[in-house]
Amino acid sequence: MQWLLSFWNLVLGVSALGVLGLGLAVWRSQRLHRRVRLPWREAARRLGMVSPRALGPAGLKLSGACDGLGVGVDTVRSGGRQRTTCTRFVVRGTALPHGFSARAKGRLSEVRDALGFPDVQVGDELFDDLVQLGGAESEVLAVLDAESRRVLVDFIAAGRARIVDGEARVEVPGLVDDADALVGRVRELVGLVQKLSCSRASIPERLAVNAVEDAVPGVRRHNLERLLNGYPNHPAARRACERVLDAAEDAALLRLAAHHVGGAGLLRLAEVLAAEGTSEEIRAAALEHWIHYGPEGRLVPILESVLAADRPAFWAPAARALGKFRHRPALEAMLRRLPEADPAATLAIAEALGKIGDSCAEPALLPLLEHAAPNVREAAAVALGNVGTVRAVESLLACARATPLLGGGDLRERARSAARAIQERLGEDAGAGQLTLTDAPGDAGALSLDRSEGGLAVVAEPAAAGGETGAVPAPAPASAEATAAATATATEPANASGPEETTPAPDTTAKAERTSASS
Repeated sequence: MQWLLSFWNLVLGVSALGVLGLGLAVWRSQRLHRRVRLPWREAARRLGMVSPRALGPAGLKLSGACDGLGVGVDTVRSGGRQRTTCTRFVVRGTALPHGFSARAKGRLSEVRDALGFPDVQVGDELFDDLVQLGGAESEVLAVLDAESRRVLVDFIAAGRARIVDGEARVEVPGLVDDADALVGRVRELVGLVQKLSCSRASIPERLAVNAVEDAVPGVRRHNLERLLNGYPNHPAARRACERVLDAAEDAALLRLAAHHVGGAGLLRLAEVLAAEGTSEEIRAAALEHWIHYGPEGRLVPILESVLAADRPAFWAPAARALGKFRHRPALEAMLRRLPEADPAATLAIAEALGKIGDSCAEPALLPLLEHAAPNVREAAAVALGNVGTVRAVESLLACARATPLLGGGDLRERARSAARAIQERLGEDAGAGQLTLTDAPGDAGALSLDRSEGGLAVVAEPAAAGGETGAVPAPAPASAEATAAATATATEPANASGPEETTPAPDTTAKAERTSASS
């Protein structure tokens, strides 16, 4: 019996301790509720919401409406293993952009990007690095003005903030027991949702405002692009372009706006080019747009004035455009600018000289075969193929024989092609006085006297007699005197092709005379 009494005493003791512990827990919970219930009730009254109600021993909840939006405030447990109490604020918006979502970027952001989840870029680098956005791009850009971005970043920086499924949510660590803090947080979140809400009809107007008034150039550019792509015929698009053209402060925006308004934009850009106080960047943007879309008749005088002005930054686009138009009167201006031009302008001028196709450019192009910039050397070789005479062949062949370290494979190939082009272009009028060119390895391929044809030749292999040289018809001088001069400069390598190619020199002279007579 003694052991039975002991057992019942133990049971009663444990029960008493359990009841005492439960009572203590209830007391602590009630004390907590009394500490926070009054502030929560005060917050509910000030917000016009339903009074707080208990969710259990450790939870409270507010629910109702504020400024026409559904609001909920409650306490949750979160934090993984070390679970802590947080105060959660939720505001439900009915006019948020379709599919709109916003959350802090983290380690999973790259995975989401790889899986094809959306990430709308607004053009604000700092904001784009912090926030991952989803939804219809036009609507998202329209609602994210400077103030909306600032408030959204503040919420996300505070932690555990996101917008998804039409709700804006933020979790604040700890139990908020201050009425002012509760009211302030709710009103901020309500204000954010209101800023992010919009009707479909207001999207073009809001895009236009952002495109003109936002302080971040990237944001202005993104908004104007979406406005012109999505709503090109909306009156807001026209007004925004006109304001951008009047301001003339952003080069990219200037080109977008001018392209959209057409002829009126070209006239405005002509004024920008002529204005003295305009920055070089804006002038360059205006010139580039004129080059792409301006009528040739009105563009050529502008380009000629650009070449005449002391503005080296504009010489390259002006030369490219004049070359495209093959404007022969601008040749002398480009030749004058060539010695003082930077590599970009030198490249553009060399290409333009080749397109214009006047042989008087040959003396200026020949030194460019030794220019420090590889692309300039290549452009000079191509241009000489279009305008060069027999005089250019020796320099081109020197480039064709250059090692990759000095000339590069591209230059050698272009030099060979240019020499062939000179040969084909001038050979039609040269008759028997032809140039013969070959692709020769090593030191072969020197200029020589082709006694079998009465002209100049490039020998493929010194020891190969009567072998195939891979020759194609070549250029000759335009007159018999030039042919005779070229023949007179030929040296000993002419005999390298073998004894069987040797013919008496008088035959060559006679043939040159026949060529002169036939011409």
